[in-house]
Amino acid sequence: MKQVRSTIVLMVLFFAGLLGLWGLDRWGMPTGAQRRAGQQRVLPAMADLGELGVRRVEIDRDGKQLVFERRGPARWQMVRPMDVAADPAGVDALIRNLKELRRSPDAGAVSGPAESFGLDHPAAVIRLFGGSESGDREIAALEVGKTLRGVTYVRAAGSSDVDVVDGKLAASLDRSPTSWREVNLVPTPSFQATGLTVTRGGMTVKAERSAAGRWNLTTPLKLPADGPRIESLLAALSAVRVLGEGGFAADDVKDFAPYGLDRPEATLEVDSPAQAGGPLVLAVGKKVPGHDDRVYVRRGDQDDVVEVSDRFVREIPREGTALRSQSVADFNPGAVREIRVDAMGTTFRIERRRDGWRMLAPRDEKADTFLVQSFLNQLAGLKASEFLAADRVAQPGLDPPALAIRLWEGGPAEEGTTPAVPQGPPSFSLRLGRHDVLRKTMYGRLDGDDVILALPDAMLDKLPRSKYAFRDRGVLAISPATVSRLTVSRPGLTAVVEPDRTSSSPNQWKMVSPVKAPADVRAVTQILGILSDLRAEDFAGDVEAVPSFGLDKPGVSLAWELDPQAAAAAAPEGAGADAGRKGRLDVGKPAAGKPGAFYASLEGRPFVFVLPAAAIEPLGAELRDTAIFSTTAADVRRLVFRLPGRTLAFSRRTPPKGDPSDWSPEAGTDMAGIDLSRFNDLVAQVSRLHAQRFLQYDGPIPDAAGLARPRLEIELRGDPARPPEVLRLGRSEGGVLAAAAGRSASGAVFALPAAAWDALIESLSSRTELPRSPFAP
Repeated sequence: MKQVRSTIVLMVLFFAGLLGLWGLDRWGMPTGAQRRAGQQRVLPAMADLGELGVRRVEIDRDGKQLVFERRGPARWQMVRPMDVAADPAGVDALIRNLKELRRSPDAGAVSGPAESFGLDHPAAVIRLFGGSESGDREIAALEVGKTLRGVTYVRAAGSSDVDVVDGKLAASLDRSPTSWREVNLVPTPSFQATGLTVTRGGMTVKAERSAAGRWNLTTPLKLPADGPRIESLLAALSAVRVLGEGGFAADDVKDFAPYGLDRPEATLEVDSPAQAGGPLVLAVGKKVPGHDDRVYVRRGDQDDVVEVSDRFVREIPREGTALRSQSVADFNPGAVREIRVDAMGTTFRIERRRDGWRMLAPRDEKADTFLVQSFLNQLAGLKASEFLAADRVAQPGLDPPALAIRLWEGGPAEEGTTPAVPQGPPSFSLRLGRHDVLRKTMYGRLDGDDVILALPDAMLDKLPRSKYAFRDRGVLAISPATVSRLTVSRPGLTAVVEPDRTSSSPNQWKMVSPVKAPADVRAVTQILGILSDLRAEDFAGDVEAVPSFGLDKPGVSLAWELDPQAAAAAAPEGAGADAGRKGRLDVGKPAAGKPGAFYASLEGRPFVFVLPAAAIEPLGAELRDTAIFSTTAADVRRLVFRLPGRTLAFSRRTPPKGDPSDWSPEAGTDMAGIDLSRFNDLVAQVSRLHAQRFLQYDGPIPDAAGLARPRLEIELRGDPARPPEVLRLGRSEGGVLAAAAGRSASGAVFALPAAAWDALIESLSSRTELPRSPFAP
């Protein structure tokens, strides 16, 4: 038990000691180390003094007094013997030197009569004051005596101890009052400047640096500023210095007219957080007589006039546009909540919602997010090539403008809420006028600005060209599984296909008109893919103007019908039974300025739009299955070539080995130019032959096709119980060869690539060697 009590007592004493040390430190009681450090200083009262603790410095020397008062963290004012700005570096260096004055570790304090050290009548006395704003509490005072052989004798006021210090201290006190004056008139480093105002010739331009370090104009308009140009001007100002002691032209000036400073040539104001008392103002006067490279200037907080080099004057702009960035807009595209564009007698109003952009006018419908964001990005990056005075542009077309753009910034609107009318002025407002085609320029002007902007006409691509601008480019979305019929109409041909319900394989289609035949599944699938996500490349105008777009006589039309149950499920509530069951896409003439694209319209839709080549191409594909033969290469046992004046017949052994010995010529076959080693490849290619397209689906075969007396007839025989497959090759023209299957005088005629088949016919007719790959595309 006693041991426990002892432990508790020791812990209490330990924590009491810690608390006591904390209290001593809290109340400013110096520690032993601090007391020892203080004993080594000549002025121990300054040991713990902060950088801004001294507010007033007095130097008495030779019956004259120099007095400096602090006017901010980095500014000092000499109030005696003259009221002028003082050199802050010099005054701060003096205070630091006094704070760091230490006794000689070898000599320590020197004893003896004061007169032997020149301290009975000190050469100088320095007093430091702090405390209140006026600095009326004396912190420390130092008496300075003789200087011998590079050392100076000093004594803290009120002390009998004499110390020996470096003689540089006394040398710094020998400066004339003029040498203490501030020669750097704009001591603020350019990187510390947060604001700049330039007034010259009735022009006032104000710029501010943002938290991100970017410069923006705030007067006369809120605009992006030319950051490098402003930094260059600030650098020139920070280099403005008085030209020697003779550069202080006049002090305590009452009449500034003789120096041109009653009405300055220019006035500059530099803001900085380090400056107390507001911005630093520099007024520029007239040239110094007899010195064309000098000007009179005056700092706004002083009444003295000085001479400086005029090189910085060249950096001071004469026009408000000189500090203006070529960038036109000053907004964040990601923060824009609402867009309004007045064009073509229509107001487009677009609002950002949490799920994307919504068009509120001229119709309430979904907007195309990509287009809207591209439009905003284009505006945000818009640059003017020139800033023009109004009298320099003939007919800019800005009153009234051809187009006006306004943007409001803010958070996105809540889904389902009533769209709010923007409050306050827009964040960005631009008017656009005449398009100068020769200069590839559009003229524009910001609201409240008297400057005309020359803008690149490349921005025309992003501006509205119809009342359907900004509308969602998705114009059609049909599920392929709901389509029950497709009809493609082209000049001279209308083809109808339907799903083949009798097939056991999925996604099988059949042609029902103009003939009944299997459909090309790949071609049908491509068309269904278009219908599932049909997107316009652009909107061209109203559907009422169909003749101008070639839609009164469309080159291609695609009609579709949907399964009744699927159409009913997709139809709006209250619509009729046939609502949404049918539709049609018409394709007109080529779109102007868009190679490969065409104008198009949808039945029941009020607009004409532009479709890219990728969406048009499948509509020209062959819908009928292009496979010519149903026999496979492995089943072929006999191959016959019939030409005018020559017949070649070959038989194949059963089962084939897959080498030239499979084939043998039949009796009477002339083998000139025939290489049996190529027959297996030849049969494989013929048996899987596909037509490029069908020239006709049915009906009498015209004589012009040259198929009544074919140039070559190829017969493939497989199963003896089935009739042979026959291919007839006729006339070749324009790179296309007319062909038909079978020997009937009517039926389908299809096209094959002429070059390959002409080569085969030529080799068989002239008895030359067969081409290695005659049926290659």
